[in-house]
Amino acid sequence: MRGLYTKSVREVDARMNTTVSPKVRLGNHVDLLAGFAFKSARFTNDPDDIPLIKGENVGQGEILWNISKRWPKTEFDHYSRFELCKDDVVLAMDRPWVPAGLKYAWIKEGDPKCLLVQRVARLRESTA
Repeated sequence: MRGLYTKSVREVDARMNTTVSPKVRLGNHVDLLAGFAFKSARFTNDPDDIPLIKGENVGQGEILWNISKRWPKTEFDHYSRFELCKDDVVLAMDRPWVPAGLKYAWIKEGDPKCLLVQRVARLRESTA
């Protein structure tokens, strides 16, 4: 995540002699993970299987669970690295900005166990 920085909205031209907030590396505060390239031929619509978080079901501030493709629950343990947890933020990386707005959401208490698919990023508070 080299080169990714946050800037304060108060940061302006130094000639204006205003306070500048420090720049920080996003990677020092966030654990970023891109999803796995699950084979679409293996997707299911079985409601007992594990929902997949793909760009198509990331809305503006919500996961569109009703259109989620699914992955066989018998294989969940093999892909557990891509499990999403409460408070994880997800961001669509293919066309993240659409006319309705930015395609982002977060996993909430009570959401189903789910897996992250390629071209969607997970941002999680870093524990390091």
